[in-house]
Amino acid sequence: MHPLQTVLTELCYETRAYSGLGMGGKDCLAVDLDGSSSNLWADLYASAPVGCESTKVVIARAIRGACEDSMGRDIVVYFPGVPFEVKS
Repeated sequence: MHPLQTVLTELCYETRAYSGLGMGGKDCLAVDLDGSSSNLWADLYASAPVGCESTKVVIARAIRGACEDSMGRDIVVYFPGVPFEVKS
């Protein structure tokens, strides 16, 4: 499982596959949110362990590369290039 999906799961976010605009039908990792994405960004930032540079780099890349689509009141945040893996 991709480290970002692991972090999101540990933070109790429900992850899923999503295909955003311009992705040619390819799926990536996504999270559905009620309202604003600010809590997600704060949770990701706070989850980076002190001294664990590899996790910090994964989180920083994810935040920089993230996209959002509005679904009425809800938002889907997706991470192009980050694969979604079904949890076993």
